Parts: sequence; C-alpha cells; structure tokens
Amino acid sequence: MGKFSPIILGILISLFSLSSCTLNSDDSGKLGQYWHLISIDTLATEGSCNVAPRRVFWTFQGPIMQAYDFTDNKIYCIHYSHTGNTLKLTEPRVNDRTKGDPLVEDASVLHPLGIHTLEETYTVEELDGSKMVLADTIYRLHFRAQ
Repeated sequence: MGKFSPIILGILISLFSLSSCTLNSDDSGKLGQYWHLISIDTLATEGSCNVAPRRVFWTFQGPIMQAYDFTDNKIYCIHYSHTGNTLKLTEPRVNDRTKGDPLVEDASVLHPLGIHTLEETYTVEELDGSKMVLADTIYRLHFRAQ
C-alpha cells in the first residue's frame, strides 16, 4: 500500500483541484459588450446630438452595468435587469470604494451618460453584436460596440 499511496494521493489532489474550479459566467448575453454612446435623439423634436466625442461607455457584467464618462473621469455602477425588449436600470452608485459606493441622489449627474432618472426603463429597439439602440419616453440612445 505504501507504494501506491503517492499515486493515489496525486489522483485525489488532481480530482479535488478540478472540482474546485467553477465556470464563471454572467448572464449579460448580447449586452456583454463595451458600448460607446454615439448619439442621443430627442423624440419630441426628432433632433439628434452627436455625443461620441464625450467618450461615454456602458458595459454589462452579471447584474451590474458600469457607465464611464471619460470626459469628466466619472464611473457609476448601476443594477440592471434585461428581460425581452426591456432594460431597467436601478440603484445608481458613484464608483468610490473609499466611501462605500454611495447612491446617486441627484439624477442630473447621470444626464451626460444618457440616463435621466434614478430608475430608468428603456425599450431595447435594436441589439446585436455591434449596435444597441435604447429608447425611453423622451430619448433614443445609439451605441456602437467597441
């Protein structure tokens, strides 16, 4: 038995090592891209504003969306749910670990990101590997995957 114990031990270690590995997958599906906000349309006036130079990006992973405003060097973490053609954003937080990621209290800080209320619901009008179009009752947001 002493002769086989190193082999058995090696096999057991290998099995336990493999069993401790888990596949980390998020359920963001087609949202799982790095989205650059290109333009915002105002539905009432049919006007459009090119916001690409502002360098606003959204990214989705697990239950969290991160919105980046590289012009103002701001990052926000926002809970999201995506069901069918509906995307809901809730509980926006300032990405500041030293302060415990405080909740955003004034929605106006989110306006440059294309988000206009603290709880936002969008209709997903288009979503594929390269393009995303979201609309609420006032605006339509156009994104390109990066």
